[in-house]
Formats: sequence, C-alpha cells, structure tokens
Amino acid sequence: MKRYLTSAPIGIAVTLGLLFAMQALIESGNAVLTDPRPRHGLTIVRVKKEEVINKHDPRPERIPDPVTPPPMTTTDPADPSGGRTILVGRTPPALPPDPGGTGIFVLSDGPLVSIVRVAPMYPTDLSQRGIEGFVVVRFDVNAEGGVTNARVVESSHRGFERNALRAALKFRYKPRVVDGVPVATHNVGYRFSFNMDD
Repeated sequence: MKRYLTSAPIGIAVTLGLLFAMQALIESGNAVLTDPRPRHGLTIVRVKKEEVINKHDPRPERIPDPVTPPPMTTTDPADPSGGRTILVGRTPPALPPDPGGTGIFVLSDGPLVSIVRVAPMYPTDLSQRGIEGFVVVRFDVNAEGGVTNARVVESSHRGFERNALRAALKFRYKPRVVDGVPVATHNVGYRFSFNMDD
C-alpha cells in the first residue's frame, strides 16, 4: 500500500513535467515553421559534346601500276665507233598454231587426264535384294576428250552392266597431247563398284 501512495505523486509529477516540456516544444516549433527556409538555387548546365566527323575517304587507295624496268643495253664491242647499242632481254615465245581451229592452244605435251567422272545408278531390283558387285569397262578417248566404243570386259552381275556403260559414256577427259597435238587414246579401263554403303 505504501508503494501505491508513494508512486502516485511521482507519476503525477512526471506526467505534468512531460506536458510542460511538450508545450514548450510546440511553442518553439511555431517560430521555426514561420521562418522562411533558405533556398539554394540549382543551376543545370548542359555541356555540348564536340562531335568529331570522320572525313576520311572510304575508298581504298589506288595501288600504282607496276613499273616495268627499261631493257638493259650494252655496247657492242665489235663496233669500232662504240655508238651502237644492243637490246638485251627475253622476248616471249610465240604460241603454236591452233591445230583444229577450236580456239584452244596446246602449249606442251601431256598425258590423258580425267576431268569428269559420273557415278552409275544402282539398279533398283538389285539394291532391294541387297546384291553388290562390280563392272570393268574399257573404252577409247577421242582427241576432243569424249568417250567412244565403251564395252564391258568383266562383271559380277549382268544387272550392273547397262548402268556402268551409260556412266562411262558420260566421262570427259583432257586428251593426251603429242608434239602439241591432241591425240586419241585407246583401251582405257575403269572399274565401277556397286556397294550398298555408297
């Protein structure tokens, strides 16, 4: 009971003290609110970026034409006057005549060279049955590089022969050249393989 009697006046005193403190703060706050706030000016400055324009010409520089050196000259020692000059240099060799009027100039001799080879069609009936095999064909190559006189000399199955002959006739060659002239080549052989993996 003593506690309640002593704590009540202390509580009342603290409450009254807080009320007076709040009143004092409110009164001092009105004065602060009525005073004008100092304003700080904000200046925005936009700096213009200097633009660099590339005025370089996009076209590539022209490469000058190669300069051909003048022909070398030497004095002819047989000339007593010493005033005559002889040109020293190489002249390009003349092209050989066009043998067949085809516009193709043959510069040197050479062997028979294959240019086009055509793969034969696999016969449908043999592929369905899973039959594999080969055909050896012999033929002649004329002076223009075409294939003539194709014939079968060996085969594993007759069903492959017709397609092998058709493919061989579509072959093209660079003909053999002898003494600057294209010539025919006889009895050229080729083996066609018919495999299911191809």
